[in-house]
Amino acid sequence: MIDLGAINTAALTGRGLILGEGAGDAYFFAELCDRHGIAGFAFNWPEADRVTHTGGIAQYPTFLSGLRSRAGFAGLEALVVTADNDENPAAAFANVQQVLRDAGFAAPPAPLAFVPDSNLKIGVLMFPAAGKTGALESLLMESSKWPQTKIDCLSAFTKCSDIDTYAVQKRDKARVQCTIAASFKAQPGRSLSYVWDKAENPFDIAHRCFDDIVAFLKSA
Repeated sequence: MIDLGAINTAALTGRGLILGEGAGDAYFFAELCDRHGIAGFAFNWPEADRVTHTGGIAQYPTFLSGLRSRAGFAGLEALVVTADNDENPAAAFANVQQVLRDAGFAAPPAPLAFVPDSNLKIGVLMFPAAGKTGALESLLMESSKWPQTKIDCLSAFTKCSDIDTYAVQKRDKARVQCTIAASFKAQPGRSLSYVWDKAENPFDIAHRCFDDIVAFLKSA
């Protein structure tokens, strides 16, 4: 069962911290770690700016700059920063590296690698994988529990509705939302954060597409 006390807490309570762009990322990692017996991580995301209403990676500089002053930082052993590659994997990773450096942290030379920083080791995870365009949702669609007939129906819909013309990360976010809506008859508007403990959950957290992420987190 997901430890809700480890999600978006003010104090750093774990030996490790995984920073995601939003709540959906945090709940995904909480379920992934629970399923694979990876203990000791807390899962956070930056709050949205109250003026611009932007969150996600745009708020990483503020979050990371204030991290050292948060309760529990001295006991932190690993920091994992995550982000979507979107349409330009090289630029997306370089941006995360720069954000880390600007906040006074070391930046790893590549995704899925740790670099030492005082008492910390710091790593970066890029979705769906190093060098691939897309987002976390791209992996989630790969992990779909749906039979091929339903996947074909979804593909036909995204084609005829022009969703397939969206940028890859936006296309896959739309496909995930369609999948959730079609899976939760009573609550089609359910967010990704709240699918994992439900029988209707359409994504397989044990799917092999997550193997590299699991191995990386276990090495922390």
